[in-house]
Amino acid sequence: MGAGSVPLGVDFSGQVRITTGENRTGNGYSEVVLTSGQIDWWAQEYFGRFACFGLSGAVASYTGWPVLVVEAQYSDGTWHPVHSAARTPGDTVLEIFGDTFVESMLARYREALDAPVRPRLMPSSDLPGAVISGMQRHRGDDLWWARELPKAALAAYEHFARLLLTRHGYGHYLPASLPAPGTPPAAHQPAPTRGATSHPDAAPSPPSSGGSTAMSGIDEIRHALLSSTEKSRYAQGALAQAIDEIEQITQLLQQAAGSSTQPAIQEATGTYARARDELEQLRGLLHTGAEAIESYASQL
Repeated sequence: MGAGSVPLGVDFSGQVRITTGENRTGNGYSEVVLTSGQIDWWAQEYFGRFACFGLSGAVASYTGWPVLVVEAQYSDGTWHPVHSAARTPGDTVLEIFGDTFVESMLARYREALDAPVRPRLMPSSDLPGAVISGMQRHRGDDLWWARELPKAALAAYEHFARLLLTRHGYGHYLPASLPAPGTPPAAHQPAPTRGATSHPDAAPSPPSSGGSTAMSGIDEIRHALLSSTEKSRYAQGALAQAIDEIEQITQLLQQAAGSSTQPAIQEATGTYARARDELEQLRGLLHTGAEAIESYASQL
């Protein structure tokens, strides 16, 4: 199949239901409902915790950007891909959760998975084979992500890739002939939960358009609990990054204080040291609260 045979520029409006086949999303869903023009919780669940590799491939097809893969180290010492996002010219990464600093994204996964993580940068065309098994035949193809998608799913991937580019100021990468998707207010940008990794080997089954999936009362409770936990994990990741920065500031001030008797520098060193300790305590409180919520949610 040649590159020209993939109908880039397809779109959808309203809602589309997508089932995930044998695999599930990071939070355990086998079906999601995506709404055009909205990066809501379902869009984040699907493109952030299941199909992030395909979404980063779609963004890369429009822009030519490389893809940054997040790899986590498992307990046996091996490294495995858990997330990906397109790296922008400004050295941020564009993902369904927003235009994010690389270290912030790494901190989210480091905190959520409680494991070492590392970035791995590569052209999108190298993802098949290098990261995604079972698609080696598409290695070197910039449109690998679109080759085996039904048209409705292809429309969803392209729609959200264009929506991200437009919303975050990269709309000039899109062909002028393509209408920009609507851009309602951005949803929150939660960190993933402990099991919320994307599936590099997963492909969606053909979606059906229209309709929505009503959640039961228990599902609504789980959704609320998971959302609160995600916010907590995101805050913990932000605090971890702040603690690292303050630690570096403290070390620099200590170096300066070693050759100075000025009380101001001594006071500043102590102030930053106390700030670091207080942030550590706050991070611990958030961790304890999130663990309690997860424990309760697991019993529902």
